[in-house]
Amino acid sequence: MNKPDKNVFVIEIGVEDLPSIFVKEGREKLIEILQNLFVELKLPPASIETYSTPRRIIGIAHGIDEKQPDTVEEKLGPKHEVSFTQSGNPTDAAIGFARRFGVNINELYIKETQKGRNIACKVTLKGKRAGDAISEIIPKIFTMMSFRKTMYWNETKFSFPRPVRWLLCMFNSKVLNVSFAGVRSSDYTYGHRVLYENKKIKIRSATEFLTRLSSAWVIYDHNERKRIASEKINRLLERDERIELTDELDRIVDTLENPTAVIGPFDEQFLSLPNEILEAALMGYQNFFPVSSKTNGKLKNNFVALHDGLSEASENIVKGFERAIIPRLRDAVFFVSEDIKTGIDNYTKMLGGIVFIDGLGEYSSISDKSRRITELSEYISKATGKSIDMKDIRDAGRICKADLASLLIQEKEFSHLQGIAGMYYARAWGYNEEVAIAISEHYSPRTADDSPPKTDLGRILSIADKVDSIVSAFICDLRPTGSEDPFGVRRQTLGLISTLVSDKNADNNGEILGESPWNINIINLVEKAISLFPSLDIPDGMRNEVVEYISERLKAHLRSINIRYDIADAGIGEMLNDVVEAMRRSFALQKFWDDMVGSSKIGERSFYDLIIAFKRVMNIVKQGKERNLNWGIFNEDILEENAEVELYNKFAERRQIALLDVKRKDYYSALMILSHLKPYVDSFFDKVLVMCDDGVLMKNRLALMEEISNVFLSVADFTKIVVEEVQR
Repeated sequence: MNKPDKNVFVIEIGVEDLPSIFVKEGREKLIEILQNLFVELKLPPASIETYSTPRRIIGIAHGIDEKQPDTVEEKLGPKHEVSFTQSGNPTDAAIGFARRFGVNINELYIKETQKGRNIACKVTLKGKRAGDAISEIIPKIFTMMSFRKTMYWNETKFSFPRPVRWLLCMFNSKVLNVSFAGVRSSDYTYGHRVLYENKKIKIRSATEFLTRLSSAWVIYDHNERKRIASEKINRLLERDERIELTDELDRIVDTLENPTAVIGPFDEQFLSLPNEILEAALMGYQNFFPVSSKTNGKLKNNFVALHDGLSEASENIVKGFERAIIPRLRDAVFFVSEDIKTGIDNYTKMLGGIVFIDGLGEYSSISDKSRRITELSEYISKATGKSIDMKDIRDAGRICKADLASLLIQEKEFSHLQGIAGMYYARAWGYNEEVAIAISEHYSPRTADDSPPKTDLGRILSIADKVDSIVSAFICDLRPTGSEDPFGVRRQTLGLISTLVSDKNADNNGEILGESPWNINIINLVEKAISLFPSLDIPDGMRNEVVEYISERLKAHLRSINIRYDIADAGIGEMLNDVVEAMRRSFALQKFWDDMVGSSKIGERSFYDLIIAFKRVMNIVKQGKERNLNWGIFNEDILEENAEVELYNKFAERRQIALLDVKRKDYYSALMILSHLKPYVDSFFDKVLVMCDDGVLMKNRLALMEEISNVFLSVADFTKIVVEEVQR
C-alpha cells in the first residue's frame, strides 16, 4: 500500500546570508542526517529532498507512515531463585516484575545470562504517532549539523556558520514545537529579500511549502538556479561569445536566491594582462565572468555578472560593477609591471625571508626549500633516465618559488596564481620556455580534478616539490590525523601518485595508467629527500613511516577505482617500492580475479584454492626464516619424491616465461602461467613433508620453495589476499 502523500515533514532553518561553501555543505549534510534519523525512527519516507540558498537550509520528507511500527523488547528481571519458591510459586519479586510490565505470571520465562539464570518477559511497545516521534528527534538535527567554521551570537551559545533568524518545522499542517539557538519553530517563512520585499509568508501545510516559496521568487533548488543563470547569461552573449571559468557558476549561484545576469564593458587596455591574471582580477571578490571568443579563445573587454536584485535595476547595477572593476584591473596592471621591473632573480633573493614551515630549523625558509627541490630534481632526472639539460633543472629549481615574494601573489585574490605568475615573469626575463612552463606546472595537480604536469621538466619539479613537502611535514610532526591535515599532506601525496602514473587518458590492457608512467624507487627517493636535512636529528624509522603513508594513500586510491583492498595490498607488497609497478600488479590481479570469478561461485572457490596454494609456498619459506634456518642453494639432483620432482620440472618449464612476462610488465600473463602450477603445489604438500628429519632434504625443499616463492613475489604478495569461505 502506498504511503499517503499528505504525510510530509518540512524543516527550514532561516539564516543571515551564508557563504556559498556553507550553502552547499548545508544541503549535503542535512540529507545525510535526515536519512539516518528516519531510519532510527523506523519511519522510512518515500523520498527525502534537501535544498539551500544563502538564506535558508531546507529538508523535506514525503510519504511518511502515520505511526511507528510496534516493537517487541525483552525485559530482564531478577534472579530465578528469588523469583520463584522451590515448589514453583511466584514470589513478590516475580509478581512485581510482571505487574511492572503488564504481563501475566505465566508469560515469564527463564533467561540464561553470563551472571546466571534470570526471569524475563517480552513486552510490546506501541509505536508513536509520526509527528510526535519526529518532534522528539528534531533536536538531533541541530547538534549534527557541523560545519568547518561556526560562530555564536546570543546567550544560548549555540554555534552555526551564521545567526539563525527563523525556524519553520511542520508535519503536515501541524507546527512541531521545537527551538534552535533561541528561535522557536513556527509556520512562517520569508520570501525573496528584494523581489518579494522580504515579506513574511504563512504556510498552511508542509505540502504547499515549496510552491509558496516559488511564488515568493525564491529559487530554492541549486540546479534550477544554475540552469536559469546559464540561460540568462547566454541571452546576453553574441553568437561567437562564451564565458570563461564556468566551473565557478556552481559556487556563485549559491550566493543568490534568484539570479539576474548583466553584461558590461571594461577598457581594452587591460587586455594586455595575461589571461589568467585578467580572469583572476575579474572573478576576484566581485565574481565577474570573463567573456571570450569561441573562434580564437581570446578574451574580450566584456564581463558578465549575476545579481540578486530587480531586472529593472540592472542598468544601474552594471554601472556600479564597471566602477568597481576598474581599481582591481589597475592594481593587476601595477603589480605585474612592478614585478617584471623587479625581476624574478631579485625575488629569488627574497625567499630567505619567507617561512616555508616552522620546525625545520635552518631549513625553514622557501629559499631552503628551493635548494632542496633543485637537488631532488637532479636526482629524479637521473633516476628516471630523463635527458634534460642540467642548467634548465637548476634554473627551474632555483626560481620555481620566486613569485611567492612578488607583489601580485602577495595579494589574496591573486595568490592562487603562484607558479602561473612565475611562468610569465620567467619569460619576461629571458629564461627558456621549458623552464617557464615547468614553473607553472610544478604545482600541478592543484586539485583532485586537475591533471599532472605534461612536460618532463614540469613532472620532475612537481615530484621533487611534493616529496620535499611530505617529508618536511613528517619531520615537523604535521602528518595527517583523522580529518585533520593542516599541511595538506594527503593532497600532496595524491598529487605525487598522479604525477608518477601520468595522465589517466590511456587504457593499457585495462590498466588505468597514463601514456608515460614513470618508474622510480620510492624508498630511495624518500631517503634522498630526508638526507637533505643533514643537521636535524631525524629518527631512523622516518623513511619507513613516510613510505608507509604513501603506500596507504595508494591503497585508498586503488580502492576508489574498484580494486579490492586485499588485492591492492598484494600488489603493493610488504613495502611500497615503485608506485607504477604496484598499480600494474594490482590491476593485473584484479583482472585475474574478475576473469576467473565473474559471478560464479565455482570460479570464486577456484581462485581462493589457487591463492591458498601460493600462500602455502610462501608461508613455509617464512616459517623456515623464522626458525633461522639457512638452506643455501637448491640442488635438483637430490630431489627424492615424485611429487617434488614433478613440481620442480613444471616450475622450471614456466619460470623463465613468467619472469620474462614480469620483465615486460605483463603481470596478468605471468599470473596465468603460474596458475598452472596449482595442482603440482597441492600434490607436493599432500605427499612431501618439507620439515622432515633429514636435514639435507629439508633444506633443499626449503630452497625449492624459496625459488618458487621469489617468482610468485615478483608478481604479487599473495599472502596479503584474504581467503573467504565459499560454499562449493
